[in-house]
Amino acid sequence: RKMIRNNTEKIFILKIVIILSGIIIYFHLVSKATSTFASMETSNTNNKKQGMNFSKHFSAIAKMSGSVFACNFEVFGIVQGVFFRKYTQKQAIALGVKGWCANTRDGTVVGRIEGSKDKVNEMKNWLQYKGSPQSRIDKAVFTDLEEKPKHEFNSFDIRH
Repeated sequence: RKMIRNNTEKIFILKIVIILSGIIIYFHLVSKATSTFASMETSNTNNKKQGMNFSKHFSAIAKMSGSVFACNFEVFGIVQGVFFRKYTQKQAIALGVKGWCANTRDGTVVGRIEGSKDKVNEMKNWLQYKGSPQSRIDKAVFTDLEEKPKHEFNSFDIRH
C-alpha cells in the first residue's frame, strides 16, 4: 500500500513538473515575440514610417511560435472540368494555406499544401470531403505530414 502511495506521489510530481515546463516554455516564447515586436516597432520609428505594419509584426510572431507542416495530395474522382483547382485555391487562401495544385493526365488533381498543422488538416478535410460544387470526390490520398522550419511557398498557385 505504501508503494502505491509513493507511485501516486511520483506521478503527481511528474505532472506538476510537466505543467511547469510548459508554462516556462510559453513565457519564453512570449518574451521572444515581445522583444521581436519591440525591435520591429523601433525599426519602423527609425525609418520615419507612420503607423505600424501589423501584418509584418504578427507574421514574425507566428513564425516564432508555430511550425510549418506540409504534405502532398492527389484527389481522384470527377475533379477536372468542374473548377476544382480554382475552388481549392480559394479555400487555401481562406485558410492561409500555401502551396499549389495541378491537373494530371490521369484525370486527378495533385498538389502540395503547407501551413499550421490545424489549417493543413482543415484543408485535407476539404480536399477529401468537400471540393468544388460540381466535383465528385472518390478518394483523396495524402503523404505523411512533414514539419518544416519555414514556408516553401508564398501563396497558393494553380499550376498548368
